[in-house]
Amino acid sequence: MRIRRWLLLMSATMLATCVMWVGTSSVAWAQLDIFEKPKDRPPPRRRGFSFGTIKLGGQAGRKLVVEGNRLYSQGNFAAASLKFYRVVSKMASSRWRAQAEYLLSLSLFRMGFYRSAQFYLSKIVTTGPAHIKYRASIVYLIKISRRLQDLSFLGKLTRFRTRDLPRKYRNELLFLLGRYYYRNKRIPKARRLRLSEKILFRVSRRDPLFYARAQYMIGAIYTAAATSRSNRAGYYRKLAAERFRLCGFYARKIKNPKISKNIRELAILGLARIHYEAKHFRGAIRYYKAIERKSARWLDALYEMSWAYLRRNWYENTLGLLHTLDSPYFRDEYYPEVGIMRSISFFERCRYKDVKQIVAGYLKRYRPLLNSLRGFLRRYPTPRKLFGALAELRNQDAAQGLDDDQSGQMFQRILKLTFKDKILRRMYASTRLLTREAGLLRQTGAVWRSSQLSRKLQKMLMRRRLQKVIQAGNHARSRFLEVLQELQSNISLALKIRYETLGAEKKLLQRSARQQGSFTMRSRSKRKRQTFSVAVHEDFVYWPFQGEYWVDELGYYRYRIKGECRKP
Repeated sequence: MRIRRWLLLMSATMLATCVMWVGTSSVAWAQLDIFEKPKDRPPPRRRGFSFGTIKLGGQAGRKLVVEGNRLYSQGNFAAASLKFYRVVSKMASSRWRAQAEYLLSLSLFRMGFYRSAQFYLSKIVTTGPAHIKYRASIVYLIKISRRLQDLSFLGKLTRFRTRDLPRKYRNELLFLLGRYYYRNKRIPKARRLRLSEKILFRVSRRDPLFYARAQYMIGAIYTAAATSRSNRAGYYRKLAAERFRLCGFYARKIKNPKISKNIRELAILGLARIHYEAKHFRGAIRYYKAIERKSARWLDALYEMSWAYLRRNWYENTLGLLHTLDSPYFRDEYYPEVGIMRSISFFERCRYKDVKQIVAGYLKRYRPLLNSLRGFLRRYPTPRKLFGALAELRNQDAAQGLDDDQSGQMFQRILKLTFKDKILRRMYASTRLLTREAGLLRQTGAVWRSSQLSRKLQKMLMRRRLQKVIQAGNHARSRFLEVLQELQSNISLALKIRYETLGAEKKLLQRSARQQGSFTMRSRSKRKRQTFSVAVHEDFVYWPFQGEYWVDELGYYRYRIKGECRKP
């Protein structure tokens, strides 16, 4: 009896356990049905733990990647991108997510959505070398940056070793990173110069194209250090000169003649500026003369050389170069210090009447420009408004209604100078490309256009465009403020020169009164024009200026100025 009761008790317990297990199972299936699509039958059994359509530890991610690869190989990049995006957005813990993120970037790249591809590739680079597609992503980022002229991905390369970079693009990346840190003003100056120098020293000399550029940047770093550390300025200038010479030497090994010439000219100008800062004006003039007339930098070299002549007290040469800069060939160029240099040259020759005329003309010309610039900035107070105004003026051939106004012509020159700024030009091109890509996204098929991926990319592109517009507006405003500050400084200097001229005339009158007992000034009598000879090189012929400018004469003018200074 006891045995039977025990067996009956055990049977009842087992039956209750089975009922409880079945009940639990049906509750579990009921919970899963909430996340599944409504079907007539329950979902099939799966291996491992499952929760809805997202399977942790299963093969769902693998299947989507395989399907996406098949569509990608067939050229159906739009459908493939949606498969990859599903893995990226909804399977964060899947081991296939890293591969899907990279393949999604490639699909967008093949569809022509370069900014969108750059967005996902930059995420991979931010992850660091631990990502399985780190090197491959850098390669595609370089290709995209060359196409779009946008190097914003460099800010994502924060954790890397030199051997982590692709061998083919290693020197290029090191140079670009060094230049990026050199220009990044958000980092304290001392720290960014150290970072830039450390990275640039890793560029291999086996690649002359980027090694020469890296040496130029290192020379620029040492020049900046010489400016900030006056107690060791000579030491840093010497180091900078060595780097500029290395830059010029390796630039000759570059196969592309245009690039080789461009980098050599940069090295020459770097050496000339070092000599000028060290007050070795003869050496500076020698290097400035090495810039060829056909070069785009020739006019800047003439302008800087005129300062070297002025500091050397060679006023005839200074005025001759200024005569070239004032020629009709360069009417659209903006050199506001030309009038200052001319007035100083005449002042040093005691030609006080001419100095007053030059200063009066300078103030008449540039004071209205100062007001025009201030009014322009007041009309467009925000970066977006300023960028819109500049974009509208850029699309016009010339600013309307400014041809007859002298200050308006100068304002137009400043606008053209602003448009020549490389950074602003790249930002402007970037905003246009972002707008264009957003338009292409709206022209895709209905299914892809209404997808979550498309909506996300649209928002990302518009947000990125707004950032670029604000950056470009702020950069343009900083350029205009620099011009304003420079103009204010030059006008103050012109007023000081006029004050010194009046003081010198007063002293001359007082000395004349003490000597003669009256306030008589020496008047210029009409003398017979005298001929004079000028010694020139055997390759040149002396020819007096008769009001006509010839291209082959530019840069070779000499101004004969007769001094009127009297010994006390």
